[in-house]
Amino acid sequence: MSTLEVACAEMPGFDCGHGFRWVILDASRWDSLEPGPMRRLLQFVATGVVPRDDTLLSLVSDEMDAANADAAWKEEMMPFLTLEEDAKIQARISYEDGKAEGRVEGRVEGEAAGIEQGRRQMASLVQRLMADGRADDVVRAAESPELCARLCEEYGL
Repeated sequence: MSTLEVACAEMPGFDCGHGFRWVILDASRWDSLEPGPMRRLLQFVATGVVPRDDTLLSLVSDEMDAANADAAWKEEMMPFLTLEEDAKIQARISYEDGKAEGRVEGRVEGEAAGIEQGRRQMASLVQRLMADGRADDVVRAAESPELCARLCEEYGL
């Protein structure tokens, strides 16, 4: 048995985080296993012969025969991807997820920076208005975003 993990050849350290793991079983060595369900499954895969009294593998075999007899169904439902094609698809999905996550993080950081800038601007405006004896304008600016913007322009903030 072998385990296959997908890796990006162009960026070896890139973890696409897809969560997929393929397990590769060598069906040709079925006869080296102890008797049991795995041996019966691998024997079936290797030989195509359904072990006697195995209801599940009998059902699987019947379904496989029906699917293989229906060429239109196979064409529509069973597109085969190479490992490379599948890896490219998974990498593209991960890349798009990463871009979306980056946009969200950027928006959050940008909003936080904007809020901080607005606080500093308002504090500076209040200080200047108070220094000029315009306490009434401080109250009015707090109540009117339009007036606040005009006063910030007036003071070059």
